[in-house]
Amino acid sequence: MFGLFKKSPEEKFRKKVRKGFEASVKDVMPKLMNEPLSDGLMVQAAISTFYNAMRQSPELQVIGLLAQGWIPEAILDEELNRAMKKYLK
Repeated sequence: MFGLFKKSPEEKFRKKVRKGFEASVKDVMPKLMNEPLSDGLMVQAAISTFYNAMRQSPELQVIGLLAQGWIPEAILDEELNRAMKKYLK
């Protein structure tokens, strides 16, 4: 029964990107000082670091070559916007 609902490669990629953004934010949480401006900048820097690493990753190029009907770079950009909205309120 569960085999019928396998995730597509696109869904798996989205999940991996979301987890990456979540982990990068989680890494800076202990360093936050309860100051909205500096905390926001630290979170934004963490998100940006992960985003840039993914953009330059050879893995992204391979995924792009194998993708059928979806564009990994566009998904990465969508997930970046989602993460910024989620973590920078």
